[in-house]
This record gives sequence, structure tokens and C-alpha cells, in this order.
Amino acid sequence: MKRYAFLSFAALCLTAFTLTACLGDDDDNSTNSGNGLTEVQKHSCYLSIAGEYTGKLYFYKEISMSPTVDSVVVHCAVTNDTTLMVYNVPPKVFATLIPNEDLKEAISAAEPTDVTTRIAFFNASPIEFVVLPKTTSFKINYKEEEHLVNIAFLYGDYSWGSCTTAGRQLSFQTIEYGVYLDNGKDSELYSQAPLMFVAQ
Repeated sequence: MKRYAFLSFAALCLTAFTLTACLGDDDDNSTNSGNGLTEVQKHSCYLSIAGEYTGKLYFYKEISMSPTVDSVVVHCAVTNDTTLMVYNVPPKVFATLIPNEDLKEAISAAEPTDVTTRIAFFNASPIEFVVLPKTTSFKINYKEEEHLVNIAFLYGDYSWGSCTTAGRQLSFQTIEYGVYLDNGKDSELYSQAPLMFVAQ
């Protein structure tokens, strides 16, 4: 059901735009032929898409049987051949599927945060890469006390990105896997939440 929900979300975004296990650092460098990219090819992919991008980050707006999609404008940059940075992401993006309204409000009120994402190129034409977001942490004021929030992301078939070299149309998607308070083991997230970035 969660996979179906994500596919529905992705399909919704794709109708508006043309797009040409947890907490690990594993790379998937397979190509269409299964031979893998050489280091030279990976570096060439990086040089082709290096730089800054502005676009919209799409996310589910609320918990419901048919949730609507919202978006925020964010900036990102491919800073080297293994790193993609997403800057000043409003924490409300991570909080919309939290059933605890007080916690949702506290997270939404937090300062914008950066998301560091590992990437691993696996195809050179078109340029495609695996997306491996690192756990994102920030502090919130909750119940009149300071707490640490950790946002974890799911790695797998739906965490990947692509970019056209000519039009520099960068897009990537991942899944928010959990919201953890003060290093707790139990996620405060109602369900896995898809996130999709599309450059404008």
C-alpha cells in the first residue's frame, strides 16, 4: 500500500513536469549493461551536472485517504561526485504526516535545515544516480523543552535521481522513513512519506 501511494504521488508530479536499507552508505553503480561506470565516467557525470539548482520540493500535505500535495521552493547543489546538498528545507516538509499535532507544530516552527545527500552515478546517458540522504538532525522546542529531532530516509528502488546535461533539468526523489525524537527507537511518522525535487 505504501509503495502504491508513492507511485501515485510520483505519477501526479510527472503529469505536471517532464522528468528525462535505511541509514546506510551503500552505492549502486550498475549501468544498463551491468558493467558499472568507470571512475572517469562518474567524474564526467559530475562535471556535466555540477552546480546549483532551484526548484520545488513536493510532499504530502496531510494525513488522509487522499492526501493533497504541497511544495516549497528550495535550492540545491551538486558539490562533488558523491554529494548533493539541499539547502534551507523548511521542517514542515518532514512533519505533515505526524499524527501528534503538538509535535507537528513544534517541528514546523523550527529553523530551516540542510539535507546532505550522498549520490552514486550508475548511468551516464541519461545521467542517473542513486540518492542516499544522510539522517538530518535539528533542535526543536517541544513541551517547553529543547529536543533533538532526527529525520531518517529510506534507501531502495525509489531513491534515485536524473539530470539532462543540455537543459540541466535535475530531479530526484526519496522517501522519509521516520521522525525520531531524542534518539528514540519508535518513529513518530504516520507512514512513509515520499519527497520529490524538480528543478524549475
